[in-house]
Amino acid sequence: MKPNRLREKLNAGEPTIGTHLICAWPGLVEIIGHSGVFDYVEFVAEYSPFSFDQLENWGRTIELFPQMSSMIKLEELLRQWAAPRAEAARQVAAWQVAALPPAGTEGETVQ
Repeated sequence: MKPNRLREKLNAGEPTIGTHLICAWPGLVEIIGHSGVFDYVEFVAEYSPFSFDQLENWGRTIELFPQMSSMIKLEELLRQWAAPRAEAARQVAAWQVAALPPAGTEGETVQ
């Protein structure tokens, strides 16, 4: 995994410069990356239609530029859809651990 240049600069107290995109086309990321001017690029998904295939290609394109980091801002409806599912998955995992029998008691009959 490449270093997160944006996080490094923020941790060092250095100024950063970035840009926001409302288009998931990877060609724009290439143009921005080749400029060498920006520390990060943000895809503002709340204002643009996109598919997960487009985001995958967008992310692959970001990886071509070691000097540039990225972030994605999700739309409100997608956050409302994703957050409960993440919480439900956490709850299911916790329930599965709690439902396991005590170690060494598998196969025993309790009377």
